[in-house]
Parts: sequence; C-alpha cells; structure tokens
Amino acid sequence: MSCTPIRNFGVLFERNSSHISSQQVLLLGTWIANTRIRYPNREAIYLSGSADEKERNPAELARARVRALQAMLDDLRFTADRVYTDEKVEVMKAGSFGPGIANDVKRADLQLLPGCPHECECQAN
Repeated sequence: MSCTPIRNFGVLFERNSSHISSQQVLLLGTWIANTRIRYPNREAIYLSGSADEKERNPAELARARVRALQAMLDDLRFTADRVYTDEKVEVMKAGSFGPGIANDVKRADLQLLPGCPHECECQAN
C-alpha cells in the first residue's frame, strides 16, 4: 500500500451561488489552522470546482467557485510553493457519486500536497 500525504478539503455552496457562507469559512479556517500546524511546509495546492447540471450556467459557476476559494485562501494567507487551478470544471448530476454516498456537487475542492517532512517517506531529489 502506497502512502499519499495529500490532504483534501471541500467547500460547499448554496444552489446557483459562488458565495462562501460563514459556516464554510469557519470550517475552512479551522482546517487551515490545523493544517498549518501539522504541515508548515506546503509544496502545492490544487483547486477544482463543480456544479450541478441543473444550476444556472454550471460551468461558469464552477469556475466562480474556484475563484472564490482562491480569494479566501489569499485572504487567509494560506499559500504553497505552487498553486494550480483546474481550468476543466465538472458539471455533474446530483447524486452522481452513487446511492447512499454523502455528496454535494455544488463545491470547490482544495487538495494540499505538503512539503517534507510529512507522514510519508520523503524522496530525496
């Protein structure tokens, strides 16, 4: 079994909105505070977004959600050596992850690749 140090966080949005709610800001802020302590070195951050196919202009809405998350990370001064935003956004059907699986496609996702040291064996360059 291989080890991956990548850490994920998803910001959920209201229907047809790219505004990050105060509840989501609080959850993101808590995640960032804990992540800063555990991973003081951050190699890369990957951002992606999705929208429900029934939302208004879902592809543009998904991009707006990514931009909102990026702006929030900038405001919270949560950075990495490299930050990537996925230009290819997902327009999905609600419930597309399968029956009984908690999911919400109205979201923007953050994937953090911590720099060394982390719980996986770091590779020497």
